Amino acid sequence: MLTFSNIGPIPCPYKARNRWHVVSYASATYGRVFYDDESLKSVLEKIRSEDVPLGVKITLVGDEVALIERQETKGLPYSYDRLLNVLTSVYNTPATEDPSFTLADLVLPQMEFFASLLRDSIDAPLINRFFNKAFGKIYRPSLWTEETRAWNANAFKYAFLPYAVKHGVGNAPDMAKEIYKTIQTNCVSRQSNNGTSWCAGVPTDIRRGAYCGAAKYDNEIASNFVSLMNFYSGEVQVNPYFFQEYRALMEGMACTERASQLRTVIRLFLSSPLKPTMVFGWLKTNPKASDALYLYMKSKPDLVVQYEGLSAYLDAMTYNWRSTRRLQQFMELHEKLVPKMSNATKNIFTKYEKRIRTNIEWSNKHMPAIMRWMYDNLVVIGQDPWRKRLPGKITPELYDVEITPYIPGSGKYSVYRNLTFDGKVKMTFTVKEETSEIVVNAHRLLIDTDSVVLQNNRNERIEISTTEISKDYDNGILTIPVASKLSPGNSYHLLISYYGFIFDKPFHQGPDINYNFYEFNGKQGWIFTTDFEGGPGSRSLLVCCDEPAYKAKFEISVRHPADMTALSNMINTGTVVSKDGWAVTSFQQSPVMSSYLLAICVGHFASLSAVSESGVLVRAFSWTGMEKYADFSLKVMAGAVDYMTKYFKYDFPLSKLDMVALPQHADTGAMENWGLILGNYKSLMVDMDYVDANALGRVAIVVAHEVVHQWFGDLVTLDWWSDIFLNEGFAQYWSHYGMTYTFPEQVGYM
Repeated sequence: MLTFSNIGPIPCPYKARNRWHVVSYASATYGRVFYDDESLKSVLEKIRSEDVPLGVKITLVGDEVALIERQETKGLPYSYDRLLNVLTSVYNTPATEDPSFTLADLVLPQMEFFASLLRDSIDAPLINRFFNKAFGKIYRPSLWTEETRAWNANAFKYAFLPYAVKHGVGNAPDMAKEIYKTIQTNCVSRQSNNGTSWCAGVPTDIRRGAYCGAAKYDNEIASNFVSLMNFYSGEVQVNPYFFQEYRALMEGMACTERASQLRTVIRLFLSSPLKPTMVFGWLKTNPKASDALYLYMKSKPDLVVQYEGLSAYLDAMTYNWRSTRRLQQFMELHEKLVPKMSNATKNIFTKYEKRIRTNIEWSNKHMPAIMRWMYDNLVVIGQDPWRKRLPGKITPELYDVEITPYIPGSGKYSVYRNLTFDGKVKMTFTVKEETSEIVVNAHRLLIDTDSVVLQNNRNERIEISTTEISKDYDNGILTIPVASKLSPGNSYHLLISYYGFIFDKPFHQGPDINYNFYEFNGKQGWIFTTDFEGGPGSRSLLVCCDEPAYKAKFEISVRHPADMTALSNMINTGTVVSKDGWAVTSFQQSPVMSSYLLAICVGHFASLSAVSESGVLVRAFSWTGMEKYADFSLKVMAGAVDYMTKYFKYDFPLSKLDMVALPQHADTGAMENWGLILGNYKSLMVDMDYVDANALGRVAIVVAHEVVHQWFGDLVTLDWWSDIFLNEGFAQYWSHYGMTYTFPEQVGYM
């Protein structure tokens, strides 16, 4: 008989037979549950398709936050991807009951944390997309109109609706304005001159959202803000001790984004008896408030420096600041105000200067990975083709580009930069029509707006409004306003630094990663490659005019792991190796070509090479150990080059033609990048000991097809994608002749 007194220890296997360990979240003993990635994915899929108990979702959010804190405390690497996936899943359920306030109380601060990372950047518009992804399914207009005595439902409205209004969730902005009109109508009909608490006629829990919407989306004559101020004045005079209503009115007014109204709000807050941390805390989520606070302090330094809530003021002003430009701005203000400061005030300023520096350091480390998630989940991956075209007011002439892909190799880099790249571009262009803005293509690029520089042809800087630079995420377009008009016929230089993202699967096109396993040792290798004819396009690698009609010269340099080989359209002019495991390979300047034909490939390559009868260097690359299967393709390349040269009496215009056989590729064929054909190894290589005639013919036709494109498609290029059938038609037709020229004895079989 088994009793509790004689139970021995239960052995715990080192490896679980099942990855799931089922416990009750309501049990008396509490412990953190950290799922592996696959298990977490399954849980989130279940939440989105069927839902799970509320306690599970609450625990899930709390545990993910705790996991990040634990890793950070231990100095271990961690990712925010899991938490972002959790936040955007827990309310995306088929549930029909009232949303949970308890869950919102956990989720909303985390959502605001991510919003604060973007608010002072060019990518601030992604905040609204982020909130809509998280709450778009749970939001419904009836949250504003249905009345209930359920505490949970009312508490959720009180907490959530102001966020929904600020971030444009569903029709929340329109509903907020409509509710405020109702409040105005009710209070006018009751002839109220002493506030809104007794005449509003709408539930208290929705008023914060209504007041915020009235201020943020005010009409042209600002009548909403004026009425809010009048309501506030009346409320304070009559009900000074019942502060819930006048606090809601103050918080609502803090949503305004108009400079003159923000000055009024700041002046009001400075004289308010409420806690400075509370009133100035309302301004943290206002994207225009930090500049308003900065300018107010510059204009009234004595008033602000002597304010007892100075720390709260600076906290609100610098809450979203995490750029070098903002640091410089704060330091200049600090230096200017030093004569007016006591030692205690100096310490407060030092505290927030240190915070800005910490924010910059943190952002440099973590933002690339966070922004990858944002772009992967909130922005279109690409269009095929992109539909919106550039206005055509500028013509690119030369791109000077430097790319640094972070892939495993001899080069050392932070784990947080894995599968990203750094980019710098200097685009020289000529103005065709007078314009006050530069409109170019950029997609999935994290742009440092402080790095954007415009120069004339004498290298003199021209003023641009970096804070007004904007992205059109749906069309991959970047707009840069210029302070003065650019005149037709003049040339300019546009310089931009940025981060980009390498797709971890080679099926989206754009900048991709491939991986291989070496036959001689079985180890894994990594290859950085590009494919721009469709999908994200070359605008996902550099800022450019990414339409086939915009031809320009390219001068490429690639910083890469020193143990790897870098290839591009043109032949390299040399490689400089540094002591940190990195090298820089530079390439000859290309003739004018379309941006979609740009190609870069970096990996552990070996090659076979030959010189065609017409004097062109042809090379066939593959990952080390596989190059021996490219001999047949090399012959086809050389033969097809000679045929096209002789038949059309037009020499191949580049100094070399390379082909790289990749272990994976964006499709099963190949891409005719000028001077650098990239394709799937199955389409470009054969094992002559085992190949049959059909396979040999397929490889020959693919290789010859891409060689023909070097003339029809690359040298002569379509004006727009609707004409691509011409490219393909010529390549398909002449590839047969290129193949029979190479193997004349096979004419009867082809």
